[in-house]
Amino acid sequence: MCGLFGFSDLQHSLTEKQASALANSLARASAVRGQDATGIAYVQSGKLRIYKRPKPAARMQLRLPKGTTQLLGHVRMTTQGSEKKNYNNHPFRGALPGGDFALAHNGVLHNETSIRLRFNLPQTAVETDSFVAVQLLQSYGAVTPQTIAAMAEQLEGTFTFSILTSGNDLYLVRGNNLLSVWYYPATGVHLYASTPEILAAAVIPLLYLRGKVHQTVKVAEGEILCITAEGKMHRNHFSTEQIDYRRFWQSLCWPYKKDTQKQRRDLTVTAHNMGFDPADVDWLSDCGYGEEEIEAALNDSDAFRALLSDACYEMLYY
Repeated sequence: MCGLFGFSDLQHSLTEKQASALANSLARASAVRGQDATGIAYVQSGKLRIYKRPKPAARMQLRLPKGTTQLLGHVRMTTQGSEKKNYNNHPFRGALPGGDFALAHNGVLHNETSIRLRFNLPQTAVETDSFVAVQLLQSYGAVTPQTIAAMAEQLEGTFTFSILTSGNDLYLVRGNNLLSVWYYPATGVHLYASTPEILAAAVIPLLYLRGKVHQTVKVAEGEILCITAEGKMHRNHFSTEQIDYRRFWQSLCWPYKKDTQKQRRDLTVTAHNMGFDPADVDWLSDCGYGEEEIEAALNDSDAFRALLSDACYEMLYY
């Protein structure tokens, strides 16, 4: 369980101080999804800047330079690759002839090895599955809606990506994982995070956003939302046939797989905070359901009840 967050302020509605406060508030609200590392990316004077550390957001003081109009952020709960090696943390940098890009990922990929072999991708020190998405985009030679779609269609597992180019174009790529985007018409500011609850918590301490009217921008599964440096918004799509996360987790975890103690503890705390019985989460984990699948169901009470029902059925008949 990790979290994406960020904003777009292409009308320059936020002061330098407000932008930094917004970055910190989004990061700290997102920390419910991961506290092992925190990172951001932004463009300053035409150059892509990445700042990340193996620290929870509460111990970070994020400062954005004047003129920052697009922000990409990530909080990490480690599942693969030690966070103490900072190159394992998000965002990752990708290098291309036309300019660098930053990429952050929420989810778990399980076919990175086969992708590296198929595309003859180079070995790297980075130990996380997420980095294969960076390598695929580098192999395509550009970051465009078409290459992002091609990259996403190679992946199996769970994912939502955020990508920021050195040209200050922001892409939000929703696979079968969570994403929430809010738009404030009065200021032209977009906020995004993994869940609407995170966005709601993030704006509470911000007087210039708290209580202001916002609209929800829907991003469907299989959709790429691009907010360009010029302030235009484009939508593109990709096939989601490869990312059947229910099939993935059941094949990986069934008949029985314990989550690590830390993953299970974090998930039960999240369940309690969202009004669910932590004992149900423990039981689903013991039945072999994976963390990402349980987490996705927690965001919809009907989906969570359906998951419990499915688990009961499988226990009775399998």
